[in-house]
Amino acid sequence: MTCGTASTAFVLKCLTKNPKFDEKWVINQQPKQQKWGKGKIGMGLSRLKKMNERLYKADKKLNAKYKVEKYGADIIQNEDNFRTIIRNSLKQKIPVIVHYECTPIYGWKCGHHSPVVAYNQEEDKFLLVDTAFSHIWVPTILLYLAMDTKDVKDRTVRNWHRGIVLPVDRKNPIDKCLRGLKKYVPQWKLVEAKAFK
Repeated sequence: MTCGTASTAFVLKCLTKNPKFDEKWVINQQPKQQKWGKGKIGMGLSRLKKMNERLYKADKKLNAKYKVEKYGADIIQNEDNFRTIIRNSLKQKIPVIVHYECTPIYGWKCGHHSPVVAYNQEEDKFLLVDTAFSHIWVPTILLYLAMDTKDVKDRTVRNWHRGIVLPVDRKNPIDKCLRGLKKYVPQWKLVEAKAFK
């Protein structure tokens, strides 16, 4: 198991309340050459998105309700946008998987994936449900700085940015999750999903 597959399974269980969506199911849905496990390099942001897309398409109900979106640090651009995207997703009861560098949070250097499931407005902290360590409340600025790094092992996308992957409810327009970003990034056309691919 990797943190990416475990985080994905966690999000699927949150969305469906169905125990069938465990790590074993997630791994078994992958093509043989793309199975990740012990002793293998983990996945970057693009691979995590592709894996999630494959999983949602494998289940008719999931595919009918959600599509998978990815936002790299180069798209998110700042802490305020980061906070807005995740909070808006959580308001719809949709957890977000964050791909980040462990150094700012845990003190050792490695890439990691964790679902974010809650936000504490008074303390401006997000709750990471860490699939490898323990659950932890992380200040928004610290989580943003951990995410705003480059994954040198993931050469599947230019610049290899880390970022977030989240399911988006098909019945809600894409801009609902991104509401409030326009003042920070005016060139974005929030109603056009193509602008975020």
